[in-house]
Amino acid sequence: MSGNGGVVFSVEGNKVVPILLDFSALPRANPKRTSARVDVYTALALHQGRAGTYLVARRWRSTNSAPLGAIIRFEYSTGSWKNTYHRYVAFLLVTDIGETTVTLHDEVRGQDADIRVRNLALLPALTKNDTSWAEAEILNSGWRPSQFDPVRTLYCYWLRDRVHERAVPQQRVQAATTPEEVEPEGVEKIFEEPEELPATTPAAAPSPAPAPALPAGSAEVVPVETEQPSKAELVKVYLLSMRLPSKYLVQSVEYNSSKTSFQEVRFWAGEKARVASRLESIRRMALAKISRVFAFVEEYGVWVAVTDAALEEARKVSQFVVDELKKLNLDHFAERYVVKAVPVYLEPGEARELLAAAVRHLSADAEALKQKIAEAEREQEKREVRRLRTELDRVNALLSQFLSEMRRRGW
Repeated sequence: MSGNGGVVFSVEGNKVVPILLDFSALPRANPKRTSARVDVYTALALHQGRAGTYLVARRWRSTNSAPLGAIIRFEYSTGSWKNTYHRYVAFLLVTDIGETTVTLHDEVRGQDADIRVRNLALLPALTKNDTSWAEAEILNSGWRPSQFDPVRTLYCYWLRDRVHERAVPQQRVQAATTPEEVEPEGVEKIFEEPEELPATTPAAAPSPAPAPALPAGSAEVVPVETEQPSKAELVKVYLLSMRLPSKYLVQSVEYNSSKTSFQEVRFWAGEKARVASRLESIRRMALAKISRVFAFVEEYGVWVAVTDAALEEARKVSQFVVDELKKLNLDHFAERYVVKAVPVYLEPGEARELLAAAVRHLSADAEALKQKIAEAEREQEKREVRRLRTELDRVNALLSQFLSEMRRRGW
């Protein structure tokens, strides 16, 4: 956790390796007008500010070592008192690859240069469309992107491109699913390969060494082996991997500044206002369709389903979003907004807690709708009563699915 917020993404638990970024070969026009900055980022976290919840980046404590999957931002400039002659800005991924060289692009004069690095790989540069997409996703989550950290860029690299998964050469996924089933996006599991032991024959195997004597008054701790549940004992559920477009995709931004203040203004005008309104409608309609099969569990931050209908429903919603974007001539963004149901297998205890939480939320939604129906009936608002009853039928049908699954398992 970070102060009064929460961690959205982190690689701080990964293996830490030494890193080196030797920029001594870069041109130096004037030593007094040359600057270099190296920032190592390991996490995205939430911070509660006066104006709302901000998405901020967490920096690593050292620039000599960093965990695998961390991202480094390097900025270097040199010139005279009046002009900048050379400027290099790059993002690099911490990965266990040893020493190599990378080529940095000069943004001013095009004089590219090679620098020596250790356990670092150069990441591809992002476009303005990439960072605009990231900002839209951050705003859609109810957060504000920090103006002091490169959170939009980090969001793209980590949460969209998942570059951290390529940072561990010996990465493998735990065999908890069938070959056709994958882990949900946003879940990171890293397992190190065991060391290869020398081959031995039974005759050559040494006898166990005697246990060392324990000090007087101490007790021997005997490890207890725990039996892992088999595939048949695991509980299959469906989690939702979903990105939906919103009005922020087509926003315009202006900056107003004075001697005492700086203000960022987002607005939609003309054709963009029409498209923004349609994007919000697409988003609401997609969520309505998804909620026929999936229940959102707030404390877990996931959409979950318990029937195989989740696969087809997610496919239909994904196609609906793509078709609507094409109608708005935004089909070049379609591949970014994908909806899919991901089958996962949970231990019985974990599955029971998740489904029980979903039942609590659905039951509360049903009770709230009943109260609204009673109020609408008192006000004789027949159209509103019909709408609310339709919504209540949907919630009760979904609640019935979860209750049936729990009863089937004897929970």
